[in-house]
Amino acid sequence: MRKLGLLACTLILTGCVGGGKNIAPIEDRSRPVVPRAQVSPPSGSIIDAPVESGVTVNAIDHQPVQQVTQRAQSGTESTNERWVTARAAEREHRVNPAVVALLDSARTQTRSGSYSAAASTLERAQRIAPREPEVYYEMSRVRMKAGEWQQAEQLALKGVQLSAGSAPMMKKLWNLIADIRDDAGDRTGAQRARIKARRY
Repeated sequence: MRKLGLLACTLILTGCVGGGKNIAPIEDRSRPVVPRAQVSPPSGSIIDAPVESGVTVNAIDHQPVQQVTQRAQSGTESTNERWVTARAAEREHRVNPAVVALLDSARTQTRSGSYSAAASTLERAQRIAPREPEVYYEMSRVRMKAGEWQQAEQLALKGVQLSAGSAPMMKKLWNLIADIRDDAGDRTGAQRARIKARRY
């Protein structure tokens, strides 16, 4: 009986040790499984990005960087151009008040035929604003009225040099030069001056 008991214990221990080889693996479901999705951006590269279950990932249609940059630069240039134009117009109309008063006096004197007085008034305006094209325009008109056509044209051409960038003033001066040349009998020169005036 004692031997039978030992044999039974041996068989039981052998079964316990051998049975461990057939134990099925236990899957750990304590943490959720996160699937991985592939997102293809417009450049053609694939980016692996983890997404939660039930969430849809849509590719963003990016605009080409070059086109955006070009539009931005275009907008900046356009804004700058408007700013420069506004500043040029402001400078064009910013005339010293003393010069404005002298120009008005000279025009009145010219209309009354006081050309010598008008010339003196305009010389005072020239000393205050030596680069003001309107002063040279009025000085040229006075010389033209007095029949001094050569001096009149020289003064008008000086005004043209100072009027670069001001189309209205350039047109005004070239039309005056055409009138001076007409009065001087230079029909061909007058025609050339009018053609230049039409460019502005």
